[in-house]
Amino acid sequence: MVRVAERSVKEPAWVQRFSHFCAGRVGLLPDGSLKILSPGKADEGLYTCTARNPLGSSSLTSRLQITGHKGQSCLEGNSMGVDGSVCPESSNGSQALELCHGQDCPLRWRVAPWSSCSSTCGGGFQIRSVSCVRGPEDGAGEVDSRRCSGVGRRPPDTRPCNLLPCALWASTPWGPCNGHCAGPGWATQHRHVYCQDRNATKVPQRMCSGLKRPSSLRNCSTDACALQWRVGPWTQCTATCGRHGFQSRQVTCTHRRTGKPSREHHCTWRPRPPSWQRCNILSCGRAGECRDSTRYCEKVQQLELCPLPQFKNRCCQSCRNT
Repeated sequence: MVRVAERSVKEPAWVQRFSHFCAGRVGLLPDGSLKILSPGKADEGLYTCTARNPLGSSSLTSRLQITGHKGQSCLEGNSMGVDGSVCPESSNGSQALELCHGQDCPLRWRVAPWSSCSSTCGGGFQIRSVSCVRGPEDGAGEVDSRRCSGVGRRPPDTRPCNLLPCALWASTPWGPCNGHCAGPGWATQHRHVYCQDRNATKVPQRMCSGLKRPSSLRNCSTDACALQWRVGPWTQCTATCGRHGFQSRQVTCTHRRTGKPSREHHCTWRPRPPSWQRCNILSCGRAGECRDSTRYCEKVQQLELCPLPQFKNRCCQSCRNT
């Protein structure tokens, strides 16, 4: 008995042609293995094992080659004899090819080494010779490729190579560290990034789209950005009570060490402190009580602005006699 393949086995055409001869001698075991009783030369050929499930199928082809050696019959590529004994090393595939003669030698595909790539970049191809041969390794003869159709799929004779594009990213040197301040002592610097071909000629950026683009912006250290917000004292509130009082203060962006002022946008990496706020927002007294709510009421009276409702309300005490 010979086990050629596990799971299901697809019988080759020769089995169908000689089914009357093999009836009762060739069959399948319950586990899907192929059973051949008293195998001989007539049983040689290709056996295909096919495994299927809901996701698809996969096949593996094995060749059965019966070679005689010291009274044994061995399978090509296996170390177990058909009678269960261990075959000597001479029963492997390469030794079998050396021992075969003429039509007894199996058909097989022979491939030559791959050629060098046709291009160094941008997508080239390699080629090799693929031929159908029969005979021992040291003297195999080429036959019509159609005769190897049953040996297995023909190996490819071309393949792609050097697929990276022929263009590369390039960049200018980094510019001065005087860009927008990114933190205390940190600024930004820029450089120009562009795509060029192998001759250093600028080309459209799409030709470098398959490559990682270098950064064109980075942080850099500079004392020019050792800046901070500096605030002055609050002014006196414009009102002693009510809803209309406010006070202000000066807010500047200055250098931490020298105190020299700088443009405010250099300090925007931190929130800007407020430069004004409301003050003295407490009620000015009981309902109906007449009190001034701003310290400018004396000027309002001098400028004779009391007849205007907005000033009369805020300077109620100063304007009550006018």
